[in-house]
Amino acid sequence: MNADGLAQAPTFQGRFQERLDFDHLGQQALQLNRRLRPYDGWLAAGLLTLNLMVVVWSVQSAEWAPTPNLAFVLLLATICGFIVARLPVWGVLALPVGFAIGLVVVVWRLVSFQHEAVSLAGSEELWERLGLWIQAAQEESISIDPIPFAFALLALTWLLGLLGTWIFVRYRHFWGVFILGGAGLFANLTYLPPNTNVLLWFYLFTAMVLVARVQSVRRRRSWRERNLSFDGHLGVLSIADSSLIAAVVLVLAFFIIPKGSQWAPANDVYEGLRTPFVSVEEDFNRLFAGLPARRALGYRLWGDSMPFQGTINPNTVPVLQVESRLPMYWKARTYDTYTPKGWISQGTRFETLGWSPTYTRPDPYLETLDVEYTVYPNYTTKTLFGSGQVLQSTQDVKIETYDSPIYVFDLTHTAGFDGLPPLLGQIGRDLSQPGAHSVGEATDPDIAAALPPGFGLLEATREGGRLEKITVVEEISQQPDVLSVRSSQGRVSAGEGYRLTSRVSLASPETLRTAGTDYPTWSLVRYTQLPNGFPQRVRDLAEELTGPEDNPYDKVKAIETHLRGMTYDLEIDPPPYGADGVEHFLFDQRRGYSEYFGSAMVVMLRSVGIPARMVTGYSVGDRLADEDVYVVKDNHSHGWAEVFFPGYGWIPFEPTPGKDLPETFIPTPLETRVIVLDGSVDELLTLCEEDIEECEPGDSPAGGSAFGDNGGLTQRLGRSLPWLIGLLCFVLAGIAGGRYFWWKAMEPSQDVEVMFRRLGILGRLNSVGPEPHETPYQYARRLGEILPEQQRPFSLLIGLYVRRRYGRKDLSREEIDGMTEAWLALRMPLLLRIFRPRNLQASRV
Repeated sequence: MNADGLAQAPTFQGRFQERLDFDHLGQQALQLNRRLRPYDGWLAAGLLTLNLMVVVWSVQSAEWAPTPNLAFVLLLATICGFIVARLPVWGVLALPVGFAIGLVVVVWRLVSFQHEAVSLAGSEELWERLGLWIQAAQEESISIDPIPFAFALLALTWLLGLLGTWIFVRYRHFWGVFILGGAGLFANLTYLPPNTNVLLWFYLFTAMVLVARVQSVRRRRSWRERNLSFDGHLGVLSIADSSLIAAVVLVLAFFIIPKGSQWAPANDVYEGLRTPFVSVEEDFNRLFAGLPARRALGYRLWGDSMPFQGTINPNTVPVLQVESRLPMYWKARTYDTYTPKGWISQGTRFETLGWSPTYTRPDPYLETLDVEYTVYPNYTTKTLFGSGQVLQSTQDVKIETYDSPIYVFDLTHTAGFDGLPPLLGQIGRDLSQPGAHSVGEATDPDIAAALPPGFGLLEATREGGRLEKITVVEEISQQPDVLSVRSSQGRVSAGEGYRLTSRVSLASPETLRTAGTDYPTWSLVRYTQLPNGFPQRVRDLAEELTGPEDNPYDKVKAIETHLRGMTYDLEIDPPPYGADGVEHFLFDQRRGYSEYFGSAMVVMLRSVGIPARMVTGYSVGDRLADEDVYVVKDNHSHGWAEVFFPGYGWIPFEPTPGKDLPETFIPTPLETRVIVLDGSVDELLTLCEEDIEECEPGDSPAGGSAFGDNGGLTQRLGRSLPWLIGLLCFVLAGIAGGRYFWWKAMEPSQDVEVMFRRLGILGRLNSVGPEPHETPYQYARRLGEILPEQQRPFSLLIGLYVRRRYGRKDLSREEIDGMTEAWLALRMPLLLRIFRPRNLQASRV
């Protein structure tokens, strides 16, 4: 009321306070806090989130693919996990709710994300591109689209946050969280440079602090339930102490633990664990070809596909040692089928060495030389590395090759005959002439006689006396075309040498210029393949370069010269989604590495009708001074082109700038030089790894300088040192573990409750632990049954425990001394009884 007796309208602040009951809101907030609060408290939940966040930071810093902020997605997933874990329903029903929410969040974040490499018009395009990726996986083709990997990263981030929080809140377990996060972190760091391992130390640090916090909270809760008093600052002190200890341990580990890649036993274990996943790794590289290589992995995977990739990081790790009088390229795989995303090997088969195609004719290539050489791989591999056409091997091997091609002519649809290679088109046109397939006018012998030389009739199909289909086979060379060589045993172990005999060409440029264009039909069908929609401007460039030339060899050299004028670069972006890899390389990026140069040469030659194929493997390597030995390193991995010349077979060409094919020559007979020590390549590769020029002839066993007794002793000590360090660490760990056990279970204490717990520890080790349903006196009687001679010390110790635990009586000095004497009498018999045979223990009981 005002001075005039009139009611005064309440102010805005008054109305706001009337509507808000702060006490009620406070109660609601406290109730919500009690409902959502994790069992181990909000600080532990924060440490959990930070621990998971380290994994996400590691992935995000790798920049595998452009993605929205993964940390934000993890935070949303953690909040969702807290809420879903608290739902009062069965977990099987609650967890799918979190999955559904995650799917919505992932699609929302990805569709709304704007980046030049990852940009979507809507969710429809997202599902379409994911469907194309699944189709590529099913058809074993290649995908360089970054969208599926970005989707996978977002989805895995959500699952990490949701499941980690679910396990921690719902089931009060933190080890499951560490398994999830640690697996993700290890998988990511495996492919990152070593300097990123600081995230691993931070992850371990947060994990150790989280464990300490959880154990502190649960221990204090247990003390409260038992009405035991304790210092209220214990939680803060435990966090501080744990942080200090974790920091010290991790710093020591950083400087003491040997690097796995530098310690042979650790590296062998890693490679052994990695072996079962090699096939999965091949599929991963094929389906996520657009991902950059963040670290040098040392060894190449020569799979059934060669996708166009982005940045690669080869290193200087020796991978092969080859003893050969002739410098050559060492072939791993040959690819025949080109796609806009890379190369695929299709339509091949694996046969034993010495197999011949079903339909053959004597057709030896001219001007060839058979060369013998020995290869020592420095890593376990299923591929044998050879040169030219492999003829013989000391290993039991299988060769990748193809059989005599079979062609089916449908005479009821003749429109496509004009697009076939010349001989096939002529066969189809001749057989489809009027009257050629009338009743009685074309018998099987007539058809067979009408076929060109080198073709045979397999089958003629007639309908109502009318010839409708014929099946024709083409004869090919009796010597199968070897595309790759693999061990019949599945792999060749590191250091396991094998000797190959290969046939290589000695044809000169002058000879190849006269080879002509009478290509066998199989070479045109198989090795001039190009996909539908092949870019016209690539064809135009090839025709522009080769137009002035009048023979295939000069056409090949014209394209090779053009490519060698471009820029070599290992750090490039992969082709964008929907682009043709070669077109993008030639006209947009205009830089790349050998796989791009080789691919461009092959497809341009194919576009002008010259059979060519893509080859991958290693270049010659580094030759040891005055020795016929080549040390081949990972950075010698290479791609090049092979071109077919009638009468002379497959001839290699080198389109990559800065690279040169080895000069072919006929080697003169030389004395055999023994370079490999004790049948193992490891020692030589180790000595020559840092500087090939330092391996002089005097460094051979006969010279005695590098391979003498002192060097051998040093190397043996070097190889043994990690094992000695490991043994020392094992002994120290055993001593530390034994000391901890003695302190935890054997030391006497003036606290009778501590003594009772230690009695329980030794009892459990003897399979006589205290049961929840029995009284301390009942437990004393059971202990007395296993050690009857110690019945009195058992009764004394447990009697004092009952007096203190339930009677709340303080023990006198005499009682404490008696308890100590009883424990000293009990502990060793209990400890020694653990190691007694089970049957004797049972008989005593």
